[in-house]
Amino acid sequence: MAKILLVDDEVQILDVFDELLTMKGYTVIKTANARYGLEIINKENNIDLILLDLRMPGMNGTEFLQEMKKAGRDIPVIIVTGNIDGVDFKQSLEALGVKKKDMLFKPVNFNVLLEAIKDKLSEGDG
Repeated sequence: MAKILLVDDEVQILDVFDELLTMKGYTVIKTANARYGLEIINKENNIDLILLDLRMPGMNGTEFLQEMKKAGRDIPVIIVTGNIDGVDFKQSLEALGVKKKDMLFKPVNFNVLLEAIKDKLSEGDG
């Protein structure tokens, strides 16, 4: 089963997603710190998918994506965030390869989340 990295500063969300995804058979790594998330993807070569919050203290989700690209890591990402505002913010995400269908908004319906994960993971199989 796939290995998913959860990066979100809200510990409660990390815990709920971890429990849900673990029950569905996924292997989960979680962190409330985007910089530590980068360390994880730089040492783990078998991360299949990242669930990423955008608004976090310190390094935000957009900066995380920029650093991931700089490091040459091409791991599928689903954004799970409270909101996105501003044209520049949306354009920067699009420039980093994030499509509208790869964005989910909190509170996330678990069935929608699971379907998005399944779809994103199956993109790599084709």
